[in-house]
Amino acid sequence: TVYDGFAEVQDAHTIKVNDDTIETKKLIIATGASPAMPPIDGLKDAFEKKFVVTSKEILDLESQPSSLVIIGGGVIGVEFATIFNTIGTKVTILEREQDILLGVDQEIKEAFKKKLAKDGVNILTSANVKAIGKDNVTYEHEGKETSIDAEKVLLSVGMRPNLKGLEKLNLTIG
Repeated sequence: TVYDGFAEVQDAHTIKVNDDTIETKKLIIATGASPAMPPIDGLKDAFEKKFVVTSKEILDLESQPSSLVIIGGGVIGVEFATIFNTIGTKVTILEREQDILLGVDQEIKEAFKKKLAKDGVNILTSANVKAIGKDNVTYEHEGKETSIDAEKVLLSVGMRPNLKGLEKLNLTIG
């Protein structure tokens, strides 16, 4: 049986969807995840105006941006940097941590960083994004606040589990 609506877990064996209450022996939680939205000034507005996109929306762009700022230097951000750089978009990666591709083998990471630099991808690490305007991103790097213009911004800072409706289970999220 398929129930169309927002499900709210009542306890480990009861779910409420709209006006229906469903009893079950077992409950499988498969709610998916949503992009993390860090507390950056202007982010919400820029996302609503489609200046900022996530890895989902960037696949639906109708035209190639001339410039792309990517917030986040993880695997997904670097993957899109490679793709857009290859087709001629000017790409800048802003990574808050001291390096990109955390968790990737050091030898592979170093080779990839050399390739990205050779191809013209601008990588700024230890860059803390402060604000997003209507056509730019302001960040702090090496004690200096700077703005960079962009046609599009890709927010690629990770995912968060969709937990709304599961509060009564008192889940431990690790």
